[in-house]
Amino acid sequence: MSARTMTIVLGMVIGLFACTGFAADPPGDAAAPADGLRNGNFMASGADGAPLHWSVSTPTHTARVVEDEGAAGGLAAELSPRKQAGGDKGEAAAGNLMQSFDAAPFRGKRIVVRGDVRLVMPSPMTKDALRDARAQMWVRVDRPNEQVGFFDNMSDRPIRGLRARGFLPYAVSGLVAEDATTISVGLMVFGESPARVADVRVFAVDPGEVADRPAAALSERGLANLVAFAKVYGYVRFFHPSDQASEVNWNDFAIAAVEHVEGAADDRELAGALRDVFGSIAPTAQVWSGKEGDAPELPSVLAKPSPKLVAWRHNGCGLSEGPMRVYTSKRETWPAAAPEEGPLAAGTAVVKSLGYGGGGGGDVWCRVPVCVPADEAGGTLPAAMVALVPLRPPAPRPEWWSPSGNDRSTRLGDVVIAWNIFQHFYPYFDVAETDWEAVLPRALRAAAEDADEAAFVRTLQRLVAELHDGHGNVYNMGLPRPSMPEVLFDWAVDDAGQMSLVVVASRSEAGALRRGDVVVEIAGRPVAEVYKEAREHISAATEQWARHRFATDAQWVAPGSGSEVAYKVRRGGETVGLAAPRAAVGMATGLKFKDKPANGAELAPGVMYFDLNGATSEELDALMPRFEKARGIVFDARGYPDSAGTASLQHLTGKNVKSARWIVPEVTLPDREEKGFVMKPVGRWDLPPLKPRLGGEGQKVAFVIGGGAISYAESCMGIVEHYKLGAIVGEATAGTNGNVNPFTLPGGYNVMWTGMNVRKHDKSRHHGVGILPTVPVQRTVAGVAAGKDEALEAAVRAVSE
Repeated sequence: MSARTMTIVLGMVIGLFACTGFAADPPGDAAAPADGLRNGNFMASGADGAPLHWSVSTPTHTARVVEDEGAAGGLAAELSPRKQAGGDKGEAAAGNLMQSFDAAPFRGKRIVVRGDVRLVMPSPMTKDALRDARAQMWVRVDRPNEQVGFFDNMSDRPIRGLRARGFLPYAVSGLVAEDATTISVGLMVFGESPARVADVRVFAVDPGEVADRPAAALSERGLANLVAFAKVYGYVRFFHPSDQASEVNWNDFAIAAVEHVEGAADDRELAGALRDVFGSIAPTAQVWSGKEGDAPELPSVLAKPSPKLVAWRHNGCGLSEGPMRVYTSKRETWPAAAPEEGPLAAGTAVVKSLGYGGGGGGDVWCRVPVCVPADEAGGTLPAAMVALVPLRPPAPRPEWWSPSGNDRSTRLGDVVIAWNIFQHFYPYFDVAETDWEAVLPRALRAAAEDADEAAFVRTLQRLVAELHDGHGNVYNMGLPRPSMPEVLFDWAVDDAGQMSLVVVASRSEAGALRRGDVVVEIAGRPVAEVYKEAREHISAATEQWARHRFATDAQWVAPGSGSEVAYKVRRGGETVGLAAPRAAVGMATGLKFKDKPANGAELAPGVMYFDLNGATSEELDALMPRFEKARGIVFDARGYPDSAGTASLQHLTGKNVKSARWIVPEVTLPDREEKGFVMKPVGRWDLPPLKPRLGGEGQKVAFVIGGGAISYAESCMGIVEHYKLGAIVGEATAGTNGNVNPFTLPGGYNVMWTGMNVRKHDKSRHHGVGILPTVPVQRTVAGVAAGKDEALEAAVRAVSE
């Protein structure tokens, strides 16, 4: 799945939360004080059993009030998939029960939405049902002009199957903006199992009553302790296959554990603290202080023969939910008498020092079994004698508290989680040239001192930028984002041979910014200074992609929150100060280069044009009669194609063409150890030819490319490059390909990254290289000012000669 596909999926999920209107008058039921929420105790239902004042915004699901002795008041709302004809349930999709109400009573306050939730698991319980079943409460605050204020859908801490067979309390809390208009709350359910919710309440607390841990610098000892914890966290979470570890909510665990571990006074206390937090979930793991040779004796259970063995096998890292699972993480069980059936040998364990280069923790060690014994039923040994009790922070928090980037422990836990995912699964460290070990203490220091959730976005961006991954990005939907002026910027070479930020298109009302203006200052800061700062936060495998990201991202080229953005531009021999008004929030500029032709335009006698960016195969088919007769065809690949991307290639060949192979790491051992990090091909496109055939005798074809072409666009252009389907004109592409593997951190931080390795057809490097032009053309400031698209003009010449 590409970054574009992920954007579409996120859009579908956000679409679940479409508001259905709200009642401005206060509710009448006693369970909900004058807070706008109605029927939170589900005492009122319609003739069809549906809860009054609530709505189901997804046609795949239905809701009804049911009796449940475990619910407060004995009643709950059950959200379940509809049955199709024949009694079968439809394909597992997201269901959404929701209610919207006026935000006015809560403006400027911290809102808390709490509810009791349980999943109704089938009997007998299947592995698929257990894997897919989850529920998530959510809250969204809407602001004027389509702005979204606070938003949290518990994607970082979903309610899972085994942990949700009985009602448990859950809460979401966040600040309501002073200009908020509507608050929407709800429950989502995924998979085939219904979810029940009871006793939903909404209330406000003093904004200062947040129970967040305040920012504070890490001592050298505290930093060493957290580095050690981070390492054991990754070994146990991703590689220790005990049944106990499989039941842990690893996000909550990370946040609580940092508070237990940070204060250890020396190595001996640190080893004890690590044993305390990991002991119940990794019963055969060991931590000790001293030298490697001071290790305690192996637990006796590891020395005894067992009927079965269990180990993790990761194909990539199985973080994403839903039907588009490219990456999987599974605990595999096999007979001990048939060792060839499993990924690891009996008794395999990792022994690691928990120190780091900066000092501290160097005399603390761990031994974590990564292949453990199991009984005949597949239960790992030793078996848990009591139910797992979640780790709680030393200082209790209110029931309504939920993680946010304003909380120091959440920030530290997030760094631990994210660093480990990349440490064990990122497939491009062989070319990224990053000292990833050194990134961890730097990120922990910054996270401890970040002032708030907005500052922490920058810390996470810097961490991800160290991957040099063009897909890498961090954003938080609950934080305000600046909007762009109705202007498009790009980079071009000036008369001195320097790269300059230049206006390539603008609306007439955009503060009189003109095509060809060279931007020298943004909001009072020199462009070079802004770009230098941005470069530390932009993840990119190539400089051309970094420049593209900078020029198209409002946080850099249109910072701030005012209605206008101040610029200084060089126009001719003068420097001019201008203020460009921002576009309406939520509105895409929709601008193309003013000289970008319409699809089907004739650029020169007999030369036809087609822009692949966002174009479908149906649009291409509609122009095919004209293209058949053309002397030359120019395909513009400076962007992200839709289905026309592959379809255009299929018309250019008389035989099947294949993409480069997609390669996913099979991971069985931590720290990307060579024998436990094996790159395995998982597939490729095999595209049959389509009629009519284009690009045959007498008809030339060219593709225009640039630094903004990434991922799917590069898969298409890789085929052009390998099979020589046409001239490639312009500048090198982004140099990043492979399906993304997004995850969400506590506090609502969404992290994007590439989970697979893609090389060129000849197995040479693509990452950090990209598709190189056969006809190199650089955009120039003079050309932009003259209204030229120099790469397009060169492509026309290439197919006309």
